[in-house]
Amino acid sequence: MADKPIAFNHEMVLALLARRKTQTRRTMDPQPIQKTGATEVDGGVLEPLEYYEPPPVRNCPYGAPGDYLWVRERMRVIEVVGHMKPATAIRVEYEADGSESEWINVPHRLKEKPEVGKCLSNGGFREASRMSLRIKQTGAERLQDISTSDVRAEGVRVSEFNMFGGTRVTRQEIAAITYSLTWNSIYGRTGHAWKHNPFVWVVVFRMLLKNIDTIRS
Repeated sequence: MADKPIAFNHEMVLALLARRKTQTRRTMDPQPIQKTGATEVDGGVLEPLEYYEPPPVRNCPYGAPGDYLWVRERMRVIEVVGHMKPATAIRVEYEADGSESEWINVPHRLKEKPEVGKCLSNGGFREASRMSLRIKQTGAERLQDISTSDVRAEGVRVSEFNMFGGTRVTRQEIAAITYSLTWNSIYGRTGHAWKHNPFVWVVVFRMLLKNIDTIRS
């Protein structure tokens, strides 16, 4: 049973803590290659057809149903035991909400030396993660195929207004616009922006537990 890391930004960490987020979408890398074929139309005439064939769901790099993901998030070291030698324990502040951890043992496998005031690299290590997710379902789809209910499951708040920029739009369009802003805040300067409509892995999960005790600062 796999147990892999997955990173989230501050906004999505808060959505996880509020239990609003039960899905995540991540870009496929590499993207499926466009293929060419033919389709039969009226009269038996063949017309060219261009299509994409996404990888099988079993190839999802994040795991399969029943596997676990542990959450990586930005965390800053606030106390260290072992200043004159490799640290044996640390306390951290989780920057998304300001919560502080109890003492966490530093595993011997780490090569870095945690220092007070600095963030742990790559969003921290397994023992410092405060959340785990259990995968319920995985899938593959084009980014813009996301539904209104899936936008909410992504932890994004959808406006109740039916006007956007002075134009009347449907609830589905509002959800898509709202999610596109969130998506582009992460991927907007890459080849995977909303307008490019990339293929994405869809991971549905539930937060199974909190790994370690925290207190509010």
